[in-house]
Amino acid sequence: MFSGSNSGKRKKALSRVDGVLSRVVHNLGLEKRLKEKTLMDLWPTIAGGVLGERSRGLFIDYQGTLVVSVRDAATGHELSLLKPQLFKKMKAAARGLSVELTGLRFDLKHFHKNEVDHTNVGSVPPLPEPTAEDLANIVLSESELAELQQAVAEFEHAHTQAITDLPRRLAALFERQLRLKQWRKKHGYPVCSQCHDITGQIHGSAALCSSCYFNSQIRIVQNPGEQNFS
Repeated sequence: MFSGSNSGKRKKALSRVDGVLSRVVHNLGLEKRLKEKTLMDLWPTIAGGVLGERSRGLFIDYQGTLVVSVRDAATGHELSLLKPQLFKKMKAAARGLSVELTGLRFDLKHFHKNEVDHTNVGSVPPLPEPTAEDLANIVLSESELAELQQAVAEFEHAHTQAITDLPRRLAALFERQLRLKQWRKKHGYPVCSQCHDITGQIHGSAALCSSCYFNSQIRIVQNPGEQNFS
């Protein structure tokens, strides 16, 4: 039988362990979101030319499908014809980022709007984004440099001919996301209440980033009137 003092020590030890586990899970979630953003940043390069200019990665849904917003029906139709090739390349990039990508979907929603078509928390407009010079002046921490180095090693390991110079491209995009995260943190950008990612814009009364907001809407309802390109 344990004494009261021993029982208290055990509870404190378990509390510390729970705290460590919570931080680990939290950091893994943020790392995943950072890599998902890197993958979406690669989309214009994958689509290429005019198609890359007329479409953009919107979010990766809870089932692992990359949803790409298109400017018009013609663009959606062209991209749908190229879907097998595009998905193959995006999946190769996702593998390098340790992101599980299960599908690719095109739709017309939100392309012409700045992020989403609903009111931000407190009706606050989107915050300004940093210039290339601002990001270049950001000094990455030792932990961020280690994270970048580890990511580059993963990219090299997953190298594929599906995309020319894939490791270098992913490394550059991932480094930009690390710098952007630090810049936003220094400038007091809001934090998503769900994934805790620092974001340029939050939406709805729940204070969600764009990715979490879109995923929440998909879970709630599928709009039968929305035009999709499978």
